[in-house]
Amino acid sequence: MWQRFTERARRVVFNAQEEAVDRRENYVSTEHLLLGLARENDCVAARILDYMGVSLEKIRSELNSNLGRGNGRPAQDTQLTPGAKRCIDFAYDEARRLSNNYIGTEHLLLGLVREALSTGGLASQVLSNLSIDLEKTRKEVIKLQDNDLGLAMEKAANSVQLQYVHLNGRLVPKSQAMVSIYDHGFLYGDGAFEGIRVYSGNIFRLKQHVARLFASARALGISLGKSAAFIQAAIVETVIANGVESGYIRVSVSRGVGLALDPAHLRSDATIVISTEELRLYSDQMYKDGLTVITASTRVPPADCIDPQVKSLGKYLNNIAAKQEANRVGAGEALMLNMSGNVAEATGDNLFLVRDGALSTPPTSEGALPGITRGAVIDICSNLGISCVERVTTLYDVYNADEAFLTGTAAEIIPMVKCDGRLIGDGRPGPITNRIISAFRELTPSDGVRAN
Repeated sequence: MWQRFTERARRVVFNAQEEAVDRRENYVSTEHLLLGLARENDCVAARILDYMGVSLEKIRSELNSNLGRGNGRPAQDTQLTPGAKRCIDFAYDEARRLSNNYIGTEHLLLGLVREALSTGGLASQVLSNLSIDLEKTRKEVIKLQDNDLGLAMEKAANSVQLQYVHLNGRLVPKSQAMVSIYDHGFLYGDGAFEGIRVYSGNIFRLKQHVARLFASARALGISLGKSAAFIQAAIVETVIANGVESGYIRVSVSRGVGLALDPAHLRSDATIVISTEELRLYSDQMYKDGLTVITASTRVPPADCIDPQVKSLGKYLNNIAAKQEANRVGAGEALMLNMSGNVAEATGDNLFLVRDGALSTPPTSEGALPGITRGAVIDICSNLGISCVERVTTLYDVYNADEAFLTGTAAEIIPMVKCDGRLIGDGRPGPITNRIISAFRELTPSDGVRAN
């Protein structure tokens, strides 16, 4: 529902969710929306009500004196009631009537008045007591917009883009997104995560990412308490709320909150955090000229200790140590070997080699993560008629490859031109690598779920 909402209007809905949580109710009603509006003292709607001789404090006082409290546990999933949803629909309709291409607090006010006065209830009673009616409110909105004051105020309110995090089932401002110091993910690395990219409004292979997240959680014995459809919708909602056209999404989950190691002592359900950010691992020059890579002494954990197919929080300590090795010698990346001495992956990427026009990549049984971008490259090869197989890979194979490149959600696809002081091929990104990069760029804006 966030399309075209101004930051102030978004905050009204967030405030309403907070009101519901404070009252231990698992729904957001028209009354909660009205209370949410009453928190925004310097918004356009507040100015309109002031012209009508009504203060937000008066509205808040009237509602607080009549609203009770729920009896359940504090709500995490605050869903809009049918009446609250109609308020939002009416707000869109009022914006269309006024030929406005945004949804501001004034439109939410009109939607609230329209819904409350047509259906009755406490919100209707409060508005009637204060002599607020729809036509009178509309006239004040039009008057304000004719003087350009409303538009100027909305512009000022949007001068700083508010960022949101989806935390345990609802959007909260990023500055207020916090997890417990006793969260199992923080204490023990007990959880899983996904990194996802948005390209031109398309969340690339979102369904595959969500499926892998659930597979990781299932392997770890973590119940997310949400459906895949819910998580997917929450990711889309977060991208829209933050106005992300192209960028990076991080989804992190943990088993829950509790100081003790034993999961039986946890005091809450799984923690689920969805955020967006700008992320670029390598410089433009590295993408153009290719990476210089070393082989790290730090090995990937053996599969009989932790399955490499699980994208878990705790297992990345070895990858971080290997990345530090690369940093110390000024290399762009580090390859990691398994306990048998075969190449598994890079610190955050999958490896592909090109030899005699054919591609190969280490299998997951050798310690490689089943990367989503890795899967996309395999699909691209199939579409282009290029042979691509999973094959046990040694450093000998790397040193004698014609071309090499790394793939990952954060890294995307980047050529690898030198390893352990040895040039790969002629030391430049090769034609097959460049062909696959071009095909990947054509794929990313369309293969996935649109955030609109």
